[in-house]
Amino acid sequence: MLQVSQTIQINASTEEVFDFHADLNNISSIIPSFIKIQIEKLEWPFEKNAEAILSFSFFGLIKLFDWRLKLTEYQKPNYFIDQEIGGLFKFFAHKHEFIFESPQSTLVCDTISYKVLPYLDPSLFKWVFKIFLQSKLKNTKKFIESRKKV
Repeated sequence: MLQVSQTIQINASTEEVFDFHADLNNISSIIPSFIKIQIEKLEWPFEKNAEAILSFSFFGLIKLFDWRLKLTEYQKPNYFIDQEIGGLFKFFAHKHEFIFESPQSTLVCDTISYKVLPYLDPSLFKWVFKIFLQSKLKNTKKFIESRKKV
């Protein structure tokens, strides 16, 4: 099993940061602009055992893939884990962890654990996931902290 982790400190309460991450409607605000995501299915409330299907496209023009996921663990406001159901990987899980530092400071640690299919290069995914997590966390920090200044 391979893992990629990234951590960032965000100036906001643990509850606020958790709630932001747990709301899939926010995903478009924190991913690179050339990737468009359409929520095809979302079970509500989005808690343990809930499932979602996200459709990814390149600039909204070229469909890349559908991502089917299930929340396998959900412990508000500490962490949740979404796991791929079928798809590109033998195994894929994304843990979103929120660590209380102070009433207005949260450490966010994102960890992707994965196992690729035999014909795929695991080192390529490690590089892609590292860049993805760095960008996602940086954008999350910017988005949440800018909302607090308004």
